[in-house]
Amino acid sequence: MSPERRPVEIRPATAA
Repeated sequence: MSPERRPVEIRPATAA
């Protein structure tokens, strides 16, 4: 349950 495995819904900046 790491923050890196979170969906893009919570981490939209992950693709940025």
